[in-house]
Amino acid sequence: MASYIEVMRQAVIALTVEADKRATRDDVRKMLAGAAATIRAPKGGFDSMMDGIASGLAFEKSESADWLDADAILNGQSGPFDACDLEMWLAICKRLGVATVPGEVILRLNRVESELVSGESEIPPGRSRDALIAAMNEMIEKADRDGVTPEMLDLFNYLFDTAEQDAVDREELQERLASSMDEVPEGYMVRTAACGGSELKALAGTGLAGPTTPETRFGTDLEVGPGWVRLGNRRTLNTRDHRTVSMTMQRPKSDLVFIARPWVQASRWIETMDPHRDGSPFAGPGRWPAEWRAFIVNGNCVGVSFYYGFTGEMNPENARMALEVRDTAQRLVDGMMEQKLWPRYMKAEFARRSPHAEMQAALADFGRETVSCSLDFIETDQGLLLIEGGPANTPIGGAHVCSFAGAGLKKGAVDGRLMAKSSYGVAFRAMPHINMMEPRTWHDGDRTGSIATWAETEALALTEDAPVAVGEEPKRGIVARLFGRK
Repeated sequence: MASYIEVMRQAVIALTVEADKRATRDDVRKMLAGAAATIRAPKGGFDSMMDGIASGLAFEKSESADWLDADAILNGQSGPFDACDLEMWLAICKRLGVATVPGEVILRLNRVESELVSGESEIPPGRSRDALIAAMNEMIEKADRDGVTPEMLDLFNYLFDTAEQDAVDREELQERLASSMDEVPEGYMVRTAACGGSELKALAGTGLAGPTTPETRFGTDLEVGPGWVRLGNRRTLNTRDHRTVSMTMQRPKSDLVFIARPWVQASRWIETMDPHRDGSPFAGPGRWPAEWRAFIVNGNCVGVSFYYGFTGEMNPENARMALEVRDTAQRLVDGMMEQKLWPRYMKAEFARRSPHAEMQAALADFGRETVSCSLDFIETDQGLLLIEGGPANTPIGGAHVCSFAGAGLKKGAVDGRLMAKSSYGVAFRAMPHINMMEPRTWHDGDRTGSIATWAETEALALTEDAPVAVGEEPKRGIVARLFGRK
């Protein structure tokens, strides 16, 4: 009989897969609507839109042309790199001698191969598809009447030319997906250079990932693990995850790079009720590893936050750990500054092109030739290990603010995108009024017991921990018992 944890994992994974399907359908509908609007633009509008797209692609290509790859970083070169690429961060840690959760590239797929393995989405019936068909018919009639413009030809080739895909051996490609897993040890997870998959993110977020690799069976011939699927007796890479595909395609190089990593066990866990499942049939407690996020602005670690915003507590032990995270992050950043390794976030680089003074002012603290980023750490028996790096928390997007949610924002002034204006100091947990799933709650408020200044954190770290009575056993909650942990 399946255990409680196994049943809950099955439910969360099933719900995540269904959510992925809905998100994909929504993406397709939005794409169709946008394509129809572009094609049916008034005279001159279509050409203008095509010029804008071409200009954006040209800028992206030019901007990323000199971004370093992992080999260049390991060979001692200096320059910018993609802040959203785990492979780059692993290379930087190896170059600088920084302790990290290890990882090894097991497969690379180019853009065409990535498109093929990411699955095909059937265009859903409805107004969006009808609008696209009508717009395409108008475009064909216009081409018959006025001739085919170069822009129209480019669009037709992009939509209908399948020569590159036809040249790929599909069976060989599927075999590579499976054979790349053959040498990956049991107990490992797989993710792409861009991100971890939806299922893993869902299990971790709901406190159901656990201290060992979360491998969930759905019958005798199907098992889902972090980043892979076992069909029968053989594992293969999961390439159809919506989060993985969408985040990969947003990067300058839309190739899929798969990285295998050991499932590192945290040395400290926090057990509490899971707010994501609150009020649902799956309501209950969860167990989260002690993980932290450091926020770097212009070469300085300005803030540190508990990664899971509802799990932390403002106490001396966590204050000391927050200071250790700050110091560890700063040592890595100092090394990057010395070696002139600059994290770049393409969305911010696009924003720098804006002629608006407001946009330029928003990015004033995030220079191009400096280190601004986010750094995630996990507490282990070997000390703090870097999980990954990422983009900075900028006013136009980037890193999630974790426990800083709402900091610096005025009530009623939130537009639903900006979660915090400030990530300075230490955020042990989100402020009491914050609901991570409800944008209307993302505003500043009573920070007592939640967010502290560095001076307050340093003072707290010098105080003694709450005494433990002689003979008193450590608290062991229901989730710890269900996971079989003491």
